[in-house]
Amino acid sequence: MKTFLLFASTMVMSTALWAQLDLNYEIEFTHFQQDYIPLEEYTNLTEGLDSWDNNELFDQYLILSNPVVLPGLEDRPLNEFYIDGIAGFELVYYNSGDPYELILIASAINDEVISPLVDENNTDQGHILFLETEEGFVFEFQNVGLEEEMYLNDGNLVSRVNFQVEYHYNDRCVQFNYGHSDIGAEYQAYIDSWGMLIGTGLGWISWEIIDGQIDFSQLIGLVYGDPSDPSFETVLIDGESDEEGENPLLGIPPEGTIYRFCFDQTTSTEENVELSTDLTLYPNPATDVVYFSLPEEDASRMGDLNVQVIDLSGSVVIESEFGSDLHGGFNIEMLPTGMYFVRLTGENLSKTVKMVKK
Repeated sequence: MKTFLLFASTMVMSTALWAQLDLNYEIEFTHFQQDYIPLEEYTNLTEGLDSWDNNELFDQYLILSNPVVLPGLEDRPLNEFYIDGIAGFELVYYNSGDPYELILIASAINDEVISPLVDENNTDQGHILFLETEEGFVFEFQNVGLEEEMYLNDGNLVSRVNFQVEYHYNDRCVQFNYGHSDIGAEYQAYIDSWGMLIGTGLGWISWEIIDGQIDFSQLIGLVYGDPSDPSFETVLIDGESDEEGENPLLGIPPEGTIYRFCFDQTTSTEENVELSTDLTLYPNPATDVVYFSLPEEDASRMGDLNVQVIDLSGSVVIESEFGSDLHGGFNIEMLPTGMYFVRLTGENLSKTVKMVKK
């Protein structure tokens, strides 16, 4: 059975390896019904390809203008999409100078999507659409076929599916919106036998080889059981894990189904926690000097402060120390124009905000 898991080929580990980056997250799952609304504005990622499959899409990627930044991982912003024909998205942070690659992956259907025109018996077309806004981004898979069906019995692409895969910046949620599906008898029999592995995962991988093994860690949220009333489980896979069988979802969710997976950072007495109110930078956009505005009750809890300015590659380009009164600002005049992240940390407290240098 296929699996969307990032590191499936290395899930069975013979040597215990210790994680270098902590995935201090939990995934909260909710599902509900809502009318499916196709995108009205979009970029058509498969326009002009006509008959396409994962070979045509392999290694094609997009760069987000507004990267996904997760608390505790601010110096590794996720901004590079790989399309690859998967029924969802794969969002990556990669820097050649950093030994760790960070990956957020979402799989709304456990298969690779494909243009119906790959089957010469079809005359209709399928598309992958994309829209990025200030609130997040969405992929829409419109009238696409499912590659596995090509290898079942007569090999005809009878099934068609429509669905959207979204990410929301404010609440750090991945969302699957399911539209109309026509599933052929042979593919339905395949689902009945194997089920669908549907969910999302956040993980990192270090390409440094230790005792012949690659070090990695991945938090995965999976739905299983009845698609209309699914159960949910999370699994943490790392260098000490053995491969275990996953519980499948017993079908493709019906039209109007919404699955939402939200990443919440866990806390302990030894971990940083978020400020009770928003930290403000001003002016923003800025040209030379930037100042902080922070409520007195928050500032009094922080002690001495460390400020880092991080560019879109994840590099720290400015670092400075402040007292708890945040007196004075910091100079950004030497920075190139563009978007940055400003991370303010103190004793048991942390906050990151966006900043634009103009």
